[in-house]
This record gives sequence, C-alpha cells and structure tokens, in this order.
Amino acid sequence: MGYATEFIGEVKETIDDRLEDDEDRPRIEVFPDEFDLWVAAHEDHVRAIICGTPEFAASPFCGPGLH
Repeated sequence: MGYATEFIGEVKETIDDRLEDDEDRPRIEVFPDEFDLWVAAHEDHVRAIICGTPEFAASPFCGPGLH
C-alpha cells in the first residue's frame, strides 16, 4: 500500500470526526485586543493620511487601490 493510498484512506475514515469537530469551531477570526494597537504602531502615518483622502484612495500608491 502506497503512502498516498494510506493517506486518502485515513482522510476518508476520519471524515465524520472532522465534520463533528468543525461544528464546535468559531465561525469568525478573533484577534487579541492588542492587535489593533500593534497595527497602528507599525503603519506608515504619512501613507495612512494620504490613502485616507478620497482623491488618492484608489491610487497605485495605496494598497487596495485600482492599478
């Protein structure tokens, strides 16, 4: 029996357990309370001001802008 066949067999055998465990997991991603403070401390303040204005928000200089 090859490794791939053994792996696929193990995945198929444990599908019920994995589906049951999936129901217990949260559906949203939760960050620690300090995450927003870390992001604010590490962002470029000049870039945040420029990208916050409507006329430059869609520029290639800003991350989510249209290129």
